[in-house]
Amino acid sequence: MSRSSHFVVTMAFVGAIACDGGGGGAGAGGTGGGTGGDTGSGGTPSAGGTIGSGGTITATGGTGSGGLSTGNGGSGTGGGTVGVGGGPGSGGTSGGTGGPVGGGGGTTTTTGGKGAGGVATGGSGTGGQIGGIGGGTTGSGGTTGACSASSDTCPAPKGGVVWACKKRFSYGVNYAWSYFGGDFGGISAWSQQGVAGAKAARTTDMTDMKNNGVDVIRWWMFPDLRGDGIKLDSSKSPSGLGATVIDDINAALDIAKQLDLHIKLTLFSFDNFCADRTDSGLTIVGLQPIVVDNTKRAALINNVVIPIAKAVEASPNKDRMVAWDVINEPEWAITGSDGYGDQNFDAQSQCSNGAAMQAMTFTQAETFVKEVVTALHANSSAAVTVGSAAVKWAKAWSKVGLDFWDFHWYGWVDQYYPHTSTPADYKVDDKPVVVGEFPLNPSSDTSGKAFGGITYGKLLDDFLAAGYAGAQGWAFSDTTAAFSWSSAKANVKSWADANPCYTHY
Repeated sequence: MSRSSHFVVTMAFVGAIACDGGGGGAGAGGTGGGTGGDTGSGGTPSAGGTIGSGGTITATGGTGSGGLSTGNGGSGTGGGTVGVGGGPGSGGTSGGTGGPVGGGGGTTTTTGGKGAGGVATGGSGTGGQIGGIGGGTTGSGGTTGACSASSDTCPAPKGGVVWACKKRFSYGVNYAWSYFGGDFGGISAWSQQGVAGAKAARTTDMTDMKNNGVDVIRWWMFPDLRGDGIKLDSSKSPSGLGATVIDDINAALDIAKQLDLHIKLTLFSFDNFCADRTDSGLTIVGLQPIVVDNTKRAALINNVVIPIAKAVEASPNKDRMVAWDVINEPEWAITGSDGYGDQNFDAQSQCSNGAAMQAMTFTQAETFVKEVVTALHANSSAAVTVGSAAVKWAKAWSKVGLDFWDFHWYGWVDQYYPHTSTPADYKVDDKPVVVGEFPLNPSSDTSGKAFGGITYGKLLDDFLAAGYAGAQGWAFSDTTAAFSWSSAKANVKSWADANPCYTHY
């Protein structure tokens, strides 16, 4: 949510994801695996199989008991069904490299072996939903396949985000929380339960969304650390997930499956960077000291981000998860400039309860975001983005490997950056552009003059005509005039009804 509005209310690929059909299958037909490394310490890395054609599988690279890395899988040129990655190296310092992509015809994505230093992911298959992606610290994967032109019967007419071979205008609403900071993990000190513990209430909320045309729900996980979702050790370093987090994730995906909805999970928010403070007897720890410390940041990724991504990927309902949003509006917690030509950042100076904002430098922020993006790509098939506060920082996250852009649009933004201008006008047309937040009742948004008098339907028509790839309004849980769901939901439904098919995956 916009910075000013957030504090008033006391809160605040993409490109084509590969799927059935098209090229990009895992190549097969290698003639055989290479010999493993010498036994004992100091063995040489094993080698992959040679290129062949027509075989059933590429051979697995051998295991070097003391080698520096695992072997690489061989590549194939056609006809095969499975490409197999290198085997594990028992003493290796890095993960093996997945098999490269061969010719068309493969049907299965295969994961490469796990080395001591990381996990490598194998090549993509035409029957899979994504292509291979880098695993661990050195693993590399295959390229994505392509969806066939006939696989989508009602693609979005202009901008859209592709998921499971469907190009859709990603249409929905921000939940964004039932309990701020407590939906995933709960807040036991305040008797607040996570999604699983209050599943019926969340189902009621999401049914209301579904009945009023929503398809994609942007849902915040840890906007600050007040909840029980992230455990910290005595040095305030992340040591693991709270007891109910995985259950809460599975419950959210289960409800989405039941109601035929889709979810975009937002991991963090700029609110995390408020200094340590106390609220109603509960100590809330700031995230900044964790993010700027190499060891603690690694613990956050290894003990929190990766287990969450793996939990989603292991769910039988993982197809409900269309995207990750690394952090909500990080620009309010950054000082200086990004060095890419954008305006300087505008860090919030003070938080609730009198706490100071502990801002990051852009270099620190970019490092943090890039490492989270890399971890998500290595452990999840869903796309990854950042919920940027405004297109005025169009290039800030251009070097971190995002799958699509996500900018928020309120009246204060619109008066300087009109929403009727196209992504090409803002030089962000190299990827789809979703509007991750905007006021559900734009005529009531007094933060800037440009939205004055415009209706919800007109604003969405403008977004669609300009070529944006989706829009999720703010917010289901809000009652403020410009942002009230109860005042807007009939309009949300009317627009979905007027634009059927391509507003739902």
